[in-house]
Amino acid sequence: NANYFVGKTVKLGADIDLTGKNLPGSSAATGVSEGFYGTFDGQFHTISNLTFSKTYSYQGALFGAVDSSVLNAEQKAIVEANGITVKNFSLVDSTVNAGARASTLYGWVFASLTVENVYINADVTASGDCTGGYIGDAAVGTITFKNCMFEGTVVNKKADVGCGAFVGRI
Repeated sequence: NANYFVGKTVKLGADIDLTGKNLPGSSAATGVSEGFYGTFDGQFHTISNLTFSKTYSYQGALFGAVDSSVLNAEQKAIVEANGITVKNFSLVDSTVNAGARASTLYGWVFASLTVENVYINADVTASGDCTGGYIGDAAVGTITFKNCMFEGTVVNKKADVGCGAFVGRI
């Protein structure tokens, strides 16, 4: 999507049960072009039973990967002024398996991001680098967490790389 939801707000209107739906993700080469750069307001709804499995991916299960270098000048200015916001929802009973930068929200973040009022209950596993409950790899920008909680497991089968409940590597 050439718009990437820059400057837009998406609101979740009801709980979502993803039982039986395997989110396919994308390849490392296209992951950042599919990221969500706007504001997501879950309006305190629940997303449950998310399953994300990708052999190799920079994708976060829900919002992909974001790198402001793929944006045009106008989009980049909006993201730099406002950042990206994900707020007000629960993600429960979910499983993420990926090769690299595995996470529930964002696999790779090269922009400022605020995560607020988000509860995650998930098991996240990777065989490559940077595994996080919320974000796999945060490289550029300010990452802010407000009133967030992670319950579950975060496992990286490659012992010498970043792994954490909130962010795998900063």
